[in-house]
Amino acid sequence: MMFRNPDQTMLLLPFRRLARRLSLLLLLAVGTTVLAQPDIRSEYDLIGYGEPPADNRVARLIERLESGEVQLEYRGHRGYLESFLQALDIDPHSQLLVFSKTSLQYALIDFAKPRAVYFNDDTYIGWVQHSTIVEITTTDTKLGTVFYTFDNIRDKPRVNLESQRCIVCHDSTGATGGGIPTVMARSSIYNLKDFSLLNLTGDGNVTDKTPMQDR
Repeated sequence: MMFRNPDQTMLLLPFRRLARRLSLLLLLAVGTTVLAQPDIRSEYDLIGYGEPPADNRVARLIERLESGEVQLEYRGHRGYLESFLQALDIDPHSQLLVFSKTSLQYALIDFAKPRAVYFNDDTYIGWVQHSTIVEITTTDTKLGTVFYTFDNIRDKPRVNLESQRCIVCHDSTGATGGGIPTVMARSSIYNLKDFSLLNLTGDGNVTDKTPMQDR
């Protein structure tokens, strides 16, 4: 057991009082922040975002695949990609190569394997070499931006709705939620250990509140 002399105890009292006051202020600040954060589920319930999207390019393709009207063809190391792009009416020449790891497939993306992004007016496709999934973003006439993945696996092609998982990042106000589902353009520089060295994104994502002349 360690004892302090009375002089040491007297010197420590002001610091203890200060520590207690700072702890109380921190608890109040955290409590206020938690109360102020919108519930992402209740906000999205207002637009029925939990309902299955039905009026978009991908939903219509799912119906055609299930009816047998469309059949996808597996080709080499890219799997169903070319056939999938064709079924969605996306030109392969729209390809952009993105080196940023801001993706579900971040673990596979590096300087030798960037993510290839293909797009048309309402749908975006993200594909990485050696990945078994394809990322899909499309615009639904009722729900706005919705998200899917496609299982790029021989004899097991499948489109999966991923909106609830993807809006953790794809919310216009950030991870706290309360905004609208959106697409974003981000850029970062990473080292070989997947550590972000430099964020080049900046500010100013386009949302429904962005003036038309700034979009």
